[in-house]
Amino acid sequence: MVWSGEVGERVALPPALSDGGVAVVITASGKVLSVDVAGRLRPLYDLGEPPTAGPVLSGDTLIVGTFYGNLYFLDLTGSLLFKDSLGTPIRGIAVGEGIFAVGEDGKVVRYAGTSRRWVRYVGDNVLVPPSITPRGDVVVATISGDIIAYDTAGVIAWMLENVGTAPSSPSVRDSVVAVGFPDGRLLLLTPSGYRYVHVFSGITGEVSLSDSGAVLSTYGGSALRVVGDSILWETPVCSTWVATSPVSFNAFIVAVCGDGTLSLLSYDGKVLDSLHLKGDGWMEPLPFGGGLLIVSGDGRVYYVALPGTLLPGWPLYRGTPRRSGSPYG
Repeated sequence: MVWSGEVGERVALPPALSDGGVAVVITASGKVLSVDVAGRLRPLYDLGEPPTAGPVLSGDTLIVGTFYGNLYFLDLTGSLLFKDSLGTPIRGIAVGEGIFAVGEDGKVVRYAGTSRRWVRYVGDNVLVPPSITPRGDVVVATISGDIIAYDTAGVIAWMLENVGTAPSSPSVRDSVVAVGFPDGRLLLLTPSGYRYVHVFSGITGEVSLSDSGAVLSTYGGSALRVVGDSILWETPVCSTWVATSPVSFNAFIVAVCGDGTLSLLSYDGKVLDSLHLKGDGWMEPLPFGGGLLIVSGDGRVYYVALPGTLLPGWPLYRGTPRRSGSPYG
C-alpha cells in the first residue's frame, strides 16, 4: 500500500478518474472532492443532496445524479456547467455517443452536450446503471427482469424479457452482454441468442469480461472464472463475501472482500498475495496511476500500487477503466 487518507464522511458511490489522472470522490451527503496520485484531497463542489448515480466523466465534464432527481454537469475546477431535473431519483449514467441518464421511474434521457436529444420510458422501475454496447446502444435492466437496448436515435434495438431482477449493471465486451444474479445465474447474451451458466453461490457486483473469459465474485466468498459455458475454477478468497466486482490485470485478478481483505489471484485460480485494509462498505476499485484506488463506505481512501496492465473489458458500471464512458467510442 502506498498511502491512505480519509474524506471525513461516508461514501456511497465508487470514484471516477479524469483524463488528467485526478480521481473524483463523492460523499454520501454530496460533497465532491478530487484526489491525486500523491493522496492530496481537494474540495470541488457541494451538491447539497445525496448522490445516487455517477460520478461519470465525459471528457473533462463530471456528471452526477441525485436522489432528488437532479443531474449535475461540473467541470474539474468545481464550476457548475448545467443542471437538469428528471423528477425522480437518478439511478445511472453512461457515456457513449451522447450522455445517458436513467431515472428510477424508468425514464431514459439522452443528452447531446447539455441538451436533451430524446426521452424514453422502459415501462418499469430501474435501480441499476445502464451500459453501452460497442455500436453505441444503451442497455437498461428493469426491476421486473427485462433488459432493453435503445440505439442512438432512441429506437428499441432489442429486448430480453423476464430474465430476473439484475442486482448490478449489465457488463459489455465486444458482442457479449453479461449479467450476474443473486441466485447464481450468469446470463450471457450474444447476437445468436442467450445462455445461462449456473454458479453455486450468488453473484455479487458486475461480471468482469475480457478476451480470457468472465471473472465473477460471489456472496459465498469465492472468485471464479468462466470460459465459454464452463466454470474453469472457483477459489475461496474471503471468510465473509466478495464485496466488489473483480478487476482483471494481465498477470492477476484482484478481489476485495467484505472484511477489507484484498487478494491477488492468478488466472489458474491460485491466491498469490493478500493485504488487509481497514474499513467497511467497499466501493468498486478504480485503476489509478498504475495501481488501484479503493474507497470504503466509511470514507477511507487507499492507493495500492500493483504491477501489470489492466485488461480491457472492465464492467461498464462506470464506463471505461476510468469510468468515463464507453471504451468503444
